[in-house]
Amino acid sequence: MRFAKRQRGVVALALLVALAALSLSTWAEEAPYAGPVFTWAAAGDGVAVTGFDDRYLASLTEAQRGDIAIAIPETIGGKPVTAIGDLAFYNNTHPSYKDCRFTSLDLSQATHLVQIGEMAFDSHSELTGPLALPASLETIGKQAFMGCRFTGSLDLPAALTALGQGAFKYNTGLTGVHFPAGLTAIENAAFSGCTGLSGELALPKSLEKIGAQAFQSCTALTGTLVLPEALTFLGSQAFYGTNYSTAVLPTDPAVVLENGGTAFRNCTRLTALLCTGENYAAYSQSLTYADAKKLLGYPVRVSYADGSAPALERLFGRPLNLVKGADGHWATDSSFALPADDGGSGYLTRWSFAEGGSAVSPTSAVSGATLYPVRGYADPVLTPSDSRVSKVYDGRPVELKIDISHPLKGDEVFFYCMWTKVHNYQKDKDRWSADNCWTAVDVADSAPGGGDWYQVTVYGYDYATKTNFYKSQTHYFYLDIQPADATVLPVCAGDAPLGSGLPALALGEGSTPGAIAWEEGQTPVAGTANYRWTFEPDSDNYRGAGGEVALTLHPAPDIAVEAGAGGAVSREGEILWGEDAVYRLTPDPGYRVDAVLADGVPVAATGRYTFPQISGPHTLQVTFAPLRAEEAEEMIDALPPLDGTLAPEEQAAAEEAALAAKVHTEALKKGGTALSAGAQDALNAALAQLSTVTVEGPDHPAVALNRPAALLSNMSQEEAAALQAGEISHYRLSLQRGSAAPDGREQAAIETAAQGYALADQHSLTLQKIITRGEDTEVVTVERLAAPISLTFAVPPALQVPDGIARTHAVLRTHQAPDGSWAAEILEDVDSSAATVTVLTDRFSTYTLVYRDEAVAPGRCTVHFAGIGLADIEVAAGSLLPQPADPVKEGYRFGGWYQDGGCTLPWDFAADRVEGDLTLYPQWIPLEGTPGEGAIPAPSPAPTPAEGPPAETGDTGLPLAAGALALLAAGAVAVSRARKRR
Repeated sequence: MRFAKRQRGVVALALLVALAALSLSTWAEEAPYAGPVFTWAAAGDGVAVTGFDDRYLASLTEAQRGDIAIAIPETIGGKPVTAIGDLAFYNNTHPSYKDCRFTSLDLSQATHLVQIGEMAFDSHSELTGPLALPASLETIGKQAFMGCRFTGSLDLPAALTALGQGAFKYNTGLTGVHFPAGLTAIENAAFSGCTGLSGELALPKSLEKIGAQAFQSCTALTGTLVLPEALTFLGSQAFYGTNYSTAVLPTDPAVVLENGGTAFRNCTRLTALLCTGENYAAYSQSLTYADAKKLLGYPVRVSYADGSAPALERLFGRPLNLVKGADGHWATDSSFALPADDGGSGYLTRWSFAEGGSAVSPTSAVSGATLYPVRGYADPVLTPSDSRVSKVYDGRPVELKIDISHPLKGDEVFFYCMWTKVHNYQKDKDRWSADNCWTAVDVADSAPGGGDWYQVTVYGYDYATKTNFYKSQTHYFYLDIQPADATVLPVCAGDAPLGSGLPALALGEGSTPGAIAWEEGQTPVAGTANYRWTFEPDSDNYRGAGGEVALTLHPAPDIAVEAGAGGAVSREGEILWGEDAVYRLTPDPGYRVDAVLADGVPVAATGRYTFPQISGPHTLQVTFAPLRAEEAEEMIDALPPLDGTLAPEEQAAAEEAALAAKVHTEALKKGGTALSAGAQDALNAALAQLSTVTVEGPDHPAVALNRPAALLSNMSQEEAAALQAGEISHYRLSLQRGSAAPDGREQAAIETAAQGYALADQHSLTLQKIITRGEDTEVVTVERLAAPISLTFAVPPALQVPDGIARTHAVLRTHQAPDGSWAAEILEDVDSSAATVTVLTDRFSTYTLVYRDEAVAPGRCTVHFAGIGLADIEVAAGSLLPQPADPVKEGYRFGGWYQDGGCTLPWDFAADRVEGDLTLYPQWIPLEGTPGEGAIPAPSPAPTPAEGPPAETGDTGLPLAAGALALLAAGAVAVSRARKRR
């Protein structure tokens, strides 16, 4: 029992001890902070407050930290508070201030305060209310109160001698400032941005310096600014943006005006900078800032010379209508007018600052103290039209007009206008004109206001003095032409096939010009439905538009088309129910339409086939077959004449047909099928007549190209197709003759091949294809022909020999092989004239006229008439040949006798003499209605057609075709010596 009682006593005692400890702890937590509030540092005999003590701030609740009053005590630690240190309460230098908000400042107890340091209270916009500074304060540091929001009027202490840069910058709540009498400097930006400062500032007489931007943007400062006489420095933009109307400069012009007086920059209401007459010239020199310099003036009393009106108090250098008000401020009086007397019809007595000088106006600058009367022209009477015009565009012109009335107009004076259209506050266009109106028509001519308007100034010109005597005020016009509603009449097929998109849409007659289109994103459906369209006008004079059209769309009729190899089948236009469906049948080059099956039934069709008024499915099967030579020749025979007599449409169709025939015949040649010589000649002749084709022979008397059109055998299928498609705009074959200059190797080949012939004249012959495609021209040298051509060389008189000598002429031609070696061969003379040498050739390089002589006794010559069964005859050498009777051939008429198988060299029985054995060939011309009508066929018997590839641009050693060179043995070089005697 004693043990139990003792145990209960111990527990009770422990409980009492615990309760006591808990009570002591609770008392300790609730005890108020009794430590220092501020931190400080020694400052001479006193102390400087450097901020709040972190322990004090830590003792505050969150709510208390949001509403902290700063109350600077008189003393700390028994020493007077003489300073508030730099950055003392600046948030950015004290991490413990992060969550604190300083809401008031009380300096009333700090009666010993001498200095407030730099940025001490910077950026505390929550510091508001009146700011009372202690009378002991001498210095306010840089940006000490920048960004605070103190209100009311600020009294700076009489002891204050230094006001730092930006000290009260952006204190927008301050309404006034009382400066102490001894203050000598207001530093840069001290009150910049204090937009609440109003009225006039009373600057102390002791003030020597106003720093740059000191009162910048203090927009509520108005009235007259009087700068102290002690002032020696006025900083740039010191009063920037203030609204003073007048500023009085110090009497001493030695004051330094930073940047030439930009202290008054952007002072839009400032009308005068006042100085005295004595320092006007000096200030005119130091005020270099133009906007300030033009405001400079000094008071002057202006009298009328004739005493007709009271004298005026004005400012020299400023406008006459700048008047001093009862409040002492200078302002523009727009109602001021100079006295004027009627000087007679059209004349008026005006005033000038010089006797006999130019008249002045109320806006003229004062330049003297006396106004003299001068007689001059009266102002015109101006009557402008309505200044505001608003209308909807109707195509009719609008006249902006100003009527000008003057009694002497046209006789002694002349009036003209300066019209200007302004767009976005910038001059858009202008016009000097005697015309007193500006005509506008389109919406683009609008200038309805805002930054857009028209303006006009009227000028008066004196014929006698050749000077302007009048300039009016500017008259403004505001023109608003709104776009008109467009007239849109959509035109399209009401019934259309489904599957190819919506039908073509166009504008009907009477519609406003523009572009109409289906609205994007619409899905055509079978049946009748409305589809939306949009319209954009070509001109800004009309508004865009939109609407709907009801369409009935049908599934497209099913027409199955099958085309065989050798050609193509294409549809012309859309397939519409109830309309004709037309298909074009286009064979490939060298092919023809062979058979056409429409719905399985053979039909006659060559170029097109039409299903009339379709209402259901159809099939179309087309096969093509290679073109036969006789079909190609029939195509050539059917070509219309290209002799310039056709209508333009017919001419174009005929040229198209000729090129199509060329494309087909070249394709046949690639397949190994050749045309007859007559058909080839007829085709070449047709091609030579095309407006896009030119064939030129050498322009030289020593060489002639016989039948130039023959060169067109060298036009390729691809070139003809390009001409047909318009890809080639001009095709020219030009055979050119130049002076020959063979090098040593070529000359050696010539001399080796001469074989006893003597060398005479040499000619360099070059054939060029000149192909024009748009702006590009391609020149290709052709060295080998598809078929030989006939060239005739003139025999110089010096090479023609007397009787008794047989001279054989020939032409030696050289050409270069692909390996660079030179080859030469003799080309025989195929005519019988002693004055010329005619050869057949298919290559171009150097041509040398050669000859050799042999003495012969006079003899007789054999004449053979080819192809008609007439017996040969013998005649004496050098004699004329008796003309036999004209032969007859069924279906042809006889065209004469020729010396060559190609019928290019006619024989003149009255003039040509037989100089050696001779063969003459008849020319047969088909009679009307027979095949090949109009063509000149090959002689009978006709030589074998020339075979070989089209023209090439390299020398590949093509042998001369046996048929074209009837007098040459195949594979050998031979010379037929036509003996020519004189």
